[in-house]
Amino acid sequence: MENINLTIQNVQVIFENKCIPDRFGFSHVSTVRIPFYGIEKTSIVTYLNRTWEAYKYQRSMKSAVYAARSTILDTIINRETFRNNWKRISKKRREAVRAIANDTPGFTFLGDLINYLDVHEF
Repeated sequence: MENINLTIQNVQVIFENKCIPDRFGFSHVSTVRIPFYGIEKTSIVTYLNRTWEAYKYQRSMKSAVYAARSTILDTIINRETFRNNWKRISKKRREAVRAIANDTPGFTFLGDLINYLDVHEF
């Protein structure tokens, strides 16, 4: 298991990564933990023979961050749907939910983290 500890905007980010061989190739398993925001999400990415990543676990780490971001967005959508008694989400409502998400500190931090993972290598 390989751990990567980062501090971004004075917030600690912990990635726990491991490689698991299987019958057809291997999988990268990454868990992102951000204690400050109470975020923990795991992602599994399967490969047949090799990867073309800039650094090991890049895709699975980004996938875990995207999954965490998606969870936050789903939570906001469910909350607003319940509060406003929406039957469906129109384009206008989706834009309103996106604006709420963009004002959520954890959501914007995860967006910054995705950009950080694109630029830096470990």
